[in-house]
Amino acid sequence: MPKKIGGGLSTAEKPKEDYANELGKLNSYIKVLMNNSCSYSLLLDQEAKIIYYSDHLFDFAGVADSTGATGSDAYIGMPLLDVYKKLFDDSDYIDETSRRLKRIMSGEKVFKHEDIVDWPNGEKRIYRIFFRGLSEENDGFNGIYIFMQDITDLRLEEAERRLDDLLHSTVIPCMIWDENGNVLAFNSAIARVFGGSEDMPLEDFNKLLIASRPKYQPNWKTTETVKREVIRESLEKGFSQASVKLKKADGTPVYFSVYTTRISWLFGYRLIMYYYDMTELKIKEAEAKAAEERVKIMFNSMPLTANLIDKNYNVVDCNQECIKIFEVSSRKEYCDRFFELTPEYQPNGRLSKEMMVEEISKAFKNRYNRVWFTHRTMNGEHIPCIITLICMSYQGEEYVMGYAHDLREINAALAEIDETNERIKLMLDTAPLSCHLFDENLNLIDCNQEALNLFRIPDKPKHLSSF
Repeated sequence: MPKKIGGGLSTAEKPKEDYANELGKLNSYIKVLMNNSCSYSLLLDQEAKIIYYSDHLFDFAGVADSTGATGSDAYIGMPLLDVYKKLFDDSDYIDETSRRLKRIMSGEKVFKHEDIVDWPNGEKRIYRIFFRGLSEENDGFNGIYIFMQDITDLRLEEAERRLDDLLHSTVIPCMIWDENGNVLAFNSAIARVFGGSEDMPLEDFNKLLIASRPKYQPNWKTTETVKREVIRESLEKGFSQASVKLKKADGTPVYFSVYTTRISWLFGYRLIMYYYDMTELKIKEAEAKAAEERVKIMFNSMPLTANLIDKNYNVVDCNQECIKIFEVSSRKEYCDRFFELTPEYQPNGRLSKEMMVEEISKAFKNRYNRVWFTHRTMNGEHIPCIITLICMSYQGEEYVMGYAHDLREINAALAEIDETNERIKLMLDTAPLSCHLFDENLNLIDCNQEALNLFRIPDKPKHLSSF
């Protein structure tokens, strides 16, 4: 039997207006509940037509109260996909929504996913969206309830916590930039480099960092240019490496090799900058370069020709004296034409190239060799030399260093002395007087022909020894 209400009419007899009033009240309660939650809700019927949606649900599409005629009810009764096609240009998002609706309409009870929404003001928000099928025990599927929860702040906190853990677990100097190169965070190691501390305000750290940057880097690029190149390459490739020179608060220069890694971060990227201090290495490199320059100066200023020869008998380097003596245009020409700068045969009759290879091989084997050798200039002039060959190690390889002493001036001086001696001898031998030459100890060391004639001794050595 129908239930009596208040001793009066049964529920079957209750006026239809009362049901309408009660249904209207219930509908109002549902609207109040949906509009006063911190999330967005959407109620669809069996055909995915809109029954109700929270106020401002479509604000992210920039169409709140779009028609003005019916206010927030402007899309009631319309299929959700038709509304999306009017509001969104993103066909992929519409297709994805269609697939999600079909999942619910085919019997799947509930599922969730996350979407990033671009608001008209340019702000991006992350939403966790629940799709739930509505049904009664006997009637089956009756509709769809869509619930959107803003989780942007939650995701932001999680991302910042991960970055913070990464930053403070790193023992080397490190900082985090955004995509425009603004410093977002830094660790204690890099703060100490510039005389700061980990707990100093970000604004104060930025002032230290700006003060540490010279206008130009050692490669003559501006520091700002290098910074922009690092950002561009990191965003494009995911990684970059650059060498930079900065300075401490007291002006002491400090050199870094900066490795930058791009990581995904919510709506974009963050750049993790690792700073490896290369100052000590740079100082050693500078010292080594200065030492090399000093050796080079000595190498090029020595009055001997010097060649560096590898195990394949190639001349890989020479000093300036080689270019001068052999009248070639450059080091390269000298090295390339080394074996052409000799006559075909040596004075002893041996082939020049064969003799040179053999003597260099002896130097590699015995670590030292010395040989008389004749070279030839580009103009064909012969150069008698004493060549000293010394085996040495350089950068892990064996080389022979060849020093050649040009004997042309010495030979010319000796020839001049011999010529002078011959003239003196000729003058003495033609003199009509007997002449003897004694040293400081009164030992007879020479005499002329007239002395031999006088003493009737034809043998000069006999005369000198028996005088």
